[in-house]
Amino acid sequence: MTSRLYEAMFLLDTREAKRGFEDARERVTAILTKNAATPRVVRKWDERKLAYDVGRQKRATYVIAYFDGGPDVVAKVQRDAELSETILRCLVVRATEIPEKVLKEPFDVAIAPQTEEAPAPPPEVEPAVAVPDIAGAAAEDVR
Repeated sequence: MTSRLYEAMFLLDTREAKRGFEDARERVTAILTKNAATPRVVRKWDERKLAYDVGRQKRATYVIAYFDGGPDVVAKVQRDAELSETILRCLVVRATEIPEKVLKEPFDVAIAPQTEEAPAPPPEVEPAVAVPDIAGAAAEDVR
């Protein structure tokens, strides 16, 4: 059986993640290793407000994971994620590579695509040149 690279996004209960993210991270890693997957990267992605309530939760902590495994691993990981009380949702897709910024960036900095960068400073504006008041001069000529 050939081993493939997969990317998984887990939505964790924010209350559990705030108690101790390392414990939540270990739960995700345990699910992967229990099902014969080899975790390569498991890290926090972001904490966000959900578009709709999931299990009466309005917020979730996103965890991104890259792992190697066979094709049968995906169904097992998703099943165990559904049975977990900590994991609200799980999505697993096949990946071609692990992005550089996931490996190199510090924890939670530039991984989330919706994180806004600081706005660019406004362009320098040249000082205004005094324009003669031609409207007032034209009004005097008409009288």
